[in-house]
Amino acid sequence: MHGRELIRRGGGVADEGWERSDDRPQATGEVIAASQPRTQLGRCRADQVVSCHGRHRDVTLRLQCPNVTHRPHWHDVPVTASRAEGVGARLRALVARRLRNVAPGRRLRLALALAAVEAGTRGRDAVRVLDAGSEEGLLCLELARRHPGWTLVAADIAEEPLRRGRDWARAEGLAVHWLRCDLQRPLGRSTYDVVVALESLEEIPDDAAALRSLTGALRSGGLLVVHVPTADWTPVLRGAEPTWRREARHGYDADALVTVLDQLGLDVRRVVPTFRRTGALAQDVRDKLKHRGPWTQLALLPFMAAAVTLERAGVTWGPPRGLLVVAVRR
Repeated sequence: MHGRELIRRGGGVADEGWERSDDRPQATGEVIAASQPRTQLGRCRADQVVSCHGRHRDVTLRLQCPNVTHRPHWHDVPVTASRAEGVGARLRALVARRLRNVAPGRRLRLALALAAVEAGTRGRDAVRVLDAGSEEGLLCLELARRHPGWTLVAADIAEEPLRRGRDWARAEGLAVHWLRCDLQRPLGRSTYDVVVALESLEEIPDDAAALRSLTGALRSGGLLVVHVPTADWTPVLRGAEPTWRREARHGYDADALVTVLDQLGLDVRRVVPTFRRTGALAQDVRDKLKHRGPWTQLALLPFMAAAVTLERAGVTWGPPRGLLVVAVRR
């Protein structure tokens, strides 16, 4: 590793505007069934038709007796097109959400980062978190589900993944801030309690500037969580991708990274080798099949999840492909 080259997806000019997904969140879930009010019917002819028009369907009741008070039950309501469409939409949304986390490398990094963040902020209600190089902001989305009172910022230089993440947050009513910016530039002084950078440092041309920016954005006692590839990682399967996507450097040496962080005023608490052969093999398989259709990806999901579970349990072998670093600013 180049000790002085220590972020992210190409250069670019920062757009310093904030976009919030919690501004007037839209409820997108469709009501599948709604109770109908009790209807008092006077004298009515046999076979008289009464129509109850709701927002989501039309319910037609055919009455056979006069002078009745009728409360329709759920089984009286016909299955209409809108109800079927609502079920289909929910199913598609569920499948799409599951497929966001198919890749075992991403799944492992998120699980490790979530555990580190929650361990380092245990018992605190108001926490400000920056996910640096967030892409779609999966970490912030999961933290928003668990800790709706936290302030969560997903930052990336690319607009398209931020747009996707913003749409996902709106669909769930999650409060996340979306910031398009260049991580090589200052991100504020002592602003955040937690800064996370998952597999983004190796993509940034001037990673030393980015680390200075991330460290400067941390408050004293704040937590830095970084996951990076190792400098000498190789694929498991022949023909699998030998380089990291958009990499500016192949990876990092643990000792050199610890030295740089110490010079920036951080106390390194843990360096954990991660992503050995069990997870790496699953990742290589997924990379070979990632262009297949969504049903293939869905079929892969339980195997990818199992590989990550085994990896975290230590049921793996071989050299690590990644490093998890947890540090605290002095």
